[in-house]
Amino acid sequence: MTLLFKSLGFGVLFGLVMLLANHDKPSKLLIFLKYFLIGTGGYFLYEWIMG
Repeated sequence: MTLLFKSLGFGVLFGLVMLLANHDKPSKLLIFLKYFLIGTGGYFLYEWIMG
């Protein structure tokens, strides 16, 4: 359960940072969702593999 919350937290932070980096693009929600999923999945896989 802790890994899930850590992954979601990292996904939110990664999504917000990438949203700030791409602030001039029109589809802000899609940018956030894309990088949120990349950040969440990446952190989860990293922690799961490196364990």
